[in-house]
Amino acid sequence: MKRNFTLILLCVAAVLAGTSSLQAQMVKAALPGAQRGADLVTAVTGVSGHEATAGERGGCANLEAEVTEFWCIDLGDGLVPSVFITFTFDGACTVSELNVAIDGGAPQMLDVSGLELESGMTLLLYLVTEESTYDMTYILSDGTESDTFTYIDDGCGDDAIICDCANSEHTIGVTTWLGDGFEDNGQFAWDGNPVDFNCMNWGYDCGDFDVPESDPYAVCTGGLPPSNGCDISVQETVASTLVNVFPNPSNGLFTLANASVSGLLTYRVFDNAGRIVVMQSLSTSPGTSHMLSLQLAAGSYTLEVLADGLVQRERIIIE
Repeated sequence: MKRNFTLILLCVAAVLAGTSSLQAQMVKAALPGAQRGADLVTAVTGVSGHEATAGERGGCANLEAEVTEFWCIDLGDGLVPSVFITFTFDGACTVSELNVAIDGGAPQMLDVSGLELESGMTLLLYLVTEESTYDMTYILSDGTESDTFTYIDDGCGDDAIICDCANSEHTIGVTTWLGDGFEDNGQFAWDGNPVDFNCMNWGYDCGDFDVPESDPYAVCTGGLPPSNGCDISVQETVASTLVNVFPNPSNGLFTLANASVSGLLTYRVFDNAGRIVVMQSLSTSPGTSHMLSLQLAAGSYTLEVLADGLVQRERIIIE
């Protein structure tokens, strides 16, 4: 089972500088029952016993909360909803407890005192069930309690769909796996379907593979390929001539004469078993030549050149 280290739960949560449209700092937590992976950390929870009312509030005031739907996330046993909760209030307090009642049930208390959630900060909360009603309040460090605020989940069916390098469809939450330290080449599954991000469309998993950076669609900084990757295939959009390769055969020293590429060019060399033995990216312009020195055993190889969403393949021979 893949442990997604982007899912930081209550006991190990960290405060992160926010870079999303929320323009806030963010921490992450999960309700009991959302943590379905056997190796995920258990949250500190209990039954809410706080009975403070609006008239018994302490020094902090004007407590508000904004709940924003986020993507559904696979925590190890299927998709669960998630939401951003942004807390705002007057005063120097921090959020101590978050109380959540699901579909009118008894409130569950999440102790978030260790997260030091100040006003303007955001919590990414993983929920339990789809299409449920979540009534929530929060309590500050001085005992002040918020009014009840409600989030009604509409399920995971409206999440956008992306297509990975194998053209398999996944909900968009799978993009949280880009750059998470695990090589997604089919060995890990999202909602039961293997995930493959090992191609240029998906930035070669944003650093999870030991290959030079190549991210033509800026997926590693929040972008998406055209049509979410579902109607394009960098691997199969074949161009006749991006570069001219000579001499061929050679002793391992080849010249790549750029015929038409402006910007980033990536070349990969495959052996006869289909393994990548050499890979490099470089900036170039039409009319520029680059030397390719291959310290490989004599034999035949496939040179693949990728640029501008196109690919060129050449059979090269080392004598």
